[in-house]
Amino acid sequence: MSRIVAYFNTPTEIVSEGHLPDFDAIVNHFRQRIEQFTRRGSGYILERVRQLGVCFVKYRPLGSAGSFVPTPPWIKNKMAVVNVQNNDDDHCFVWSVLAHLHPAHANPHRIQNYTRYASELNLDGLTFPLPIKDIPRFERQNPDIAIHCMAVDSKDNSFSIPYLSPHVHKRLHTITLLILDNPQKHHYVYVKNPSRLIAHRSKYAHRSHVCLNCLQLFRPNAYWRSTDAAVSFTARRRSYFPSRTNAN
Repeated sequence: MSRIVAYFNTPTEIVSEGHLPDFDAIVNHFRQRIEQFTRRGSGYILERVRQLGVCFVKYRPLGSAGSFVPTPPWIKNKMAVVNVQNNDDDHCFVWSVLAHLHPAHANPHRIQNYTRYASELNLDGLTFPLPIKDIPRFERQNPDIAIHCMAVDSKDNSFSIPYLSPHVHKRLHTITLLILDNPQKHHYVYVKNPSRLIAHRSKYAHRSHVCLNCLQLFRPNAYWRSTDAAVSFTARRRSYFPSRTNAN
């Protein structure tokens, strides 16, 4: 008999005093995911639920993001982001994505490193500065890219997740972006090292794995996945014996 651990998560919901989470829908979602898993012919059956986690982050509604915003010193000193200086346009989202696809070895903040590659992206029908609500449309038009978007709150040096693509880790490129904001505008920057960016949340002094779903840090030797629930499955092994007619 063999056992495996499977991981499942539910879609993100906005919760407020007037809009409480629908726990029945959450439970039904998990049941459907488990049924889909067992119907694949694996022979596994549910043994027990090992862990159930719930992650809450402060909701920070953001609109469009646009031209250059300087990186706060406490983030800049981490050397974890690439902030492309687009002083003359509102395409910071595009330049940040291209900073991942075409890393510049020198002066990565210069927009000249990326303009030649802009035609590689399908931007048809998109308006800039790009609102967060339009990121799913960008992903539909660029099926190799999944976006993980973080926002920063400089008041307490914390982060939230205004957008997490359902295609994270399923597409060729998973790109983490960070939104910087000031009283007038918001600005996307590329996160080249998520571990270094949020390392202050852990006492572990070395490179860690980051769960993109909850921004928790895990040591490299720890088993980790970007999911919320761990479920144990047991496989039933079946033995097949030849019939008497086939044995002769």
